[in-house]
Amino acid sequence: MAQPMPKLLEAALESVSEAILLVGPDGTIVWLNAACADFFGPSAAQWMGRNAKDWAHAQIAGESQRETLVGVINGIIQGKAERHTETLEPVGPNGLSCQFEISRLGPSEARESLVLIRVGDVSAPSALKEATDRMRDFQDLVIRVLGHDLKTPLQVLKGYLDLARVDLDAPPGADRNKRLRLYFDKMDEGLASMGLLLANARAMSRLAMKPGERVPLEPIDLTRLLRQVIALERPLAAAAGVTLEEKIAEGVRADALKGFDSAFSNLISNGIKYSPKGSKVTIELSRGPDGGALFHVADQGPGIKEEDRRKMFVKFERLGRDDTVSGHGLGLSIVGTMVALCGGTVEIASRPDGARGTVFTVKLPPPKPAA
Repeated sequence: MAQPMPKLLEAALESVSEAILLVGPDGTIVWLNAACADFFGPSAAQWMGRNAKDWAHAQIAGESQRETLVGVINGIIQGKAERHTETLEPVGPNGLSCQFEISRLGPSEARESLVLIRVGDVSAPSALKEATDRMRDFQDLVIRVLGHDLKTPLQVLKGYLDLARVDLDAPPGADRNKRLRLYFDKMDEGLASMGLLLANARAMSRLAMKPGERVPLEPIDLTRLLRQVIALERPLAAAAGVTLEEKIAEGVRADALKGFDSAFSNLISNGIKYSPKGSKVTIELSRGPDGGALFHVADQGPGIKEEDRRKMFVKFERLGRDDTVSGHGLGLSIVGTMVALCGGTVEIASRPDGARGTVFTVKLPPPKPAA
């Protein structure tokens, strides 16, 4: 590849069980993940740097199927199409029935966009819909992270780094120091935004598994984890003029999956996002009567209608709480999924004091005794 693979994208592509190939503008295969060996044999890595047409002819039986696939790849490279999904068989040395989803990785106007080929095993009839849904979820993640969300915090960092470089040549003094502190605060804000995006990407990569597949849980010190998350969220709160008020009990633990910090991050950042300047977001962590964990985030935002609350954890559902607030709603869907996989629940309610705002409550079961 002309440029090294972005680490975030590489981690996402390696996290799935389906075979992933990236084809460059010249039609050569520029990257493939480890799962390709399960579909195309242990020597799948030999196709790196070779033409996608040769790969298709070696792996797909049936001339018409091969030519169709190659034509689709070329069409997407040339900008004549954006996406194509088709089921082909037999594929590879094991004669699998596979669903191929081929799409452009990057904006349609970009001349150097890559083509992403994702191959899922749908040999079992019931696996077809499952594979389709998971492919859509995965592509949503890639497009969201690379196509939009990382752009803004990276621009913030670059802009304020450039300003800081200019000010370093200015005469020293209180005014210059004040400006530099402002620049550093803004860069902290950008880094906090990127941290949330990375946490979401890690979470999505761990959630990109087959339905029914068991998720490994491990004992986690929620008290320590929450304090780490709050420290990362403070720059965003300061930039929004919102105060974070915390009431955190010591030694609260639970069995959770890796990446559970994204559940905390998304709920806290959501509270910051929808609370007006000068307000506060209250964060509480305690033990419930059964010994499980109770986590509350109360904001002073516009509130959520009763009929809308059941939709809150649907991916990309923002419910129009505030049209001036950016975001796509992916974060709350991650929260709902992660908490459910840990055996917990998420509840949404109005503030008990009758004031304006919303309270999110996460309940996790008590941790299992150590063996």
